[in-house]
Amino acid sequence: ANSNVPTPPPDDEENAEKEDDLYANDEADAATLGAALRAACAIAACIVDYSRPAAVREGAVMALAHWQNGHAPAKAAGSDTTEVELWKGLSLLLSALKTLFFSEETGKLLPNDFDVSGEMVVKCAAV
Repeated sequence: ANSNVPTPPPDDEENAEKEDDLYANDEADAATLGAALRAACAIAACIVDYSRPAAVREGAVMALAHWQNGHAPAKAAGSDTTEVELWKGLSLLLSALKTLFFSEETGKLLPNDFDVSGEMVVKCAAV
């Protein structure tokens, strides 16, 4: 259960109903976040799918960046930073871009490949 929600006395029906409402909100928030993360994963998969037009892949880069901007994690109390693991959209975006533009063997940026139509559009969207 949620440790941030105080437990009401057992004989207080009004407080018990309020607690039930809080748990229902937590479940709805979790379902909404789950749906958003599934959508973010689908968008990230679109970025690396060469069968999609470059304009669609460019839009996917921008959409994922925009999604993360709207779902930035809150800072921990007394901290100047946030946990990297909480930036799910950014992690997905960087992983997709690493797959596209970095060598698996060396980890270095691959040279521009002008034979692949639209790659510069996707790179520019990433920048």
